[in-house]
Amino acid sequence: MCSLSFLRAKGDAKLAISDKRFGVQLNEVRTLKKFLFEEKVQLSSDQIEAIDLGPLNNLIVASRGRQPTEGEWKLLDRKLWALSSILSDDLRQRIRVRELGIFFGTIPIVFLSISLASLIVLFIYTLIFPDENSLPAYTTFLLSLTAWSVSQGGLGACAFLGTRVAIKRAEGKDITNASDESADVTNKNVLKIRIVLGCLFASLVGLPISNLAMLQLSSLLFAKGGDVQWDSAKFALILIPFMIGFSTNLVLTLLDRFIVSIRTLFGIGSS
Repeated sequence: MCSLSFLRAKGDAKLAISDKRFGVQLNEVRTLKKFLFEEKVQLSSDQIEAIDLGPLNNLIVASRGRQPTEGEWKLLDRKLWALSSILSDDLRQRIRVRELGIFFGTIPIVFLSISLASLIVLFIYTLIFPDENSLPAYTTFLLSLTAWSVSQGGLGACAFLGTRVAIKRAEGKDITNASDESADVTNKNVLKIRIVLGCLFASLVGLPISNLAMLQLSSLLFAKGGDVQWDSAKFALILIPFMIGFSTNLVLTLLDRFIVSIRTLFGIGSS
C-alpha cells in the first residue's frame, strides 16, 4: 500500500509544472480549445489533430513541481498558434467580450445596486432623521444624492458599451472600429476609461440637477392616481444623469454650448 502511494506521488510529481508563465499559457490554450467546442465551430480532421494537446492534457500547475522541458514549451507554442489560426475576427471578438464579462455583468449590477440603495435612502432619510436641518440629515442626503448621480452615470456608460456589443453583433460588423459614438469593447483599458468618464461627467454635470430630478421622481411615484400629471420634460430631467453617462457626445455638446456662452459673455471671438 505504501509503495503504491509512493508511485502515485512520484507520477504526479512528473506531471506538476511550477513555472507560472507556462501555466498561464497552458490555461490560455485550454480556454481557447474549450471556447471552440462551446461555439460549435466546425473543424476539419487536420484541425482537430493540430489542436490535440496530447501530453499537455495531463500537466498540472503546482508550486512543488518541475520546470517544463524545451520540448513542452515548443509543443505549447505550436498548439497556441494552431488554435489562434482557427479563430476568425468574429470569434476573437466573442472570446474577448467573454473574458471581459465583468464589465457587462458584475459592474452594471454593482452600479444598479448602488443606485437603488441610494434612491431608497433619499426617499426615507427624513423618516430616519426627523430634523432635516441636522448634520446627519444633510450628510446622508448629500452622500445619497452623489451616489445616485455617479451610479447613474456608470450605468449609462455600461448601457452604452452593452448596446455597442449587441448592435454590432446583430449587424455583423467589426466592433473594434471606433467611430464618433462607439468604443473598442474588446479593449480593457477603453472600457475602464469609458466607465470612469461616465461617472465623472455624471458627477460634474448631473449632480447639480439631481436634486430636481429627485423631486420630479418623488412627485411621479408618490402622487395619487388622479394627481399624476405626466410630463416628458420631467421624465427627461430624471434621465439626465444616466444619459450623460451614456453619451459622450451629449456632454461635449453641453460643454461646447457652455464655452460659447462664456466667450459671448466676455466678448471673446471664437477661432
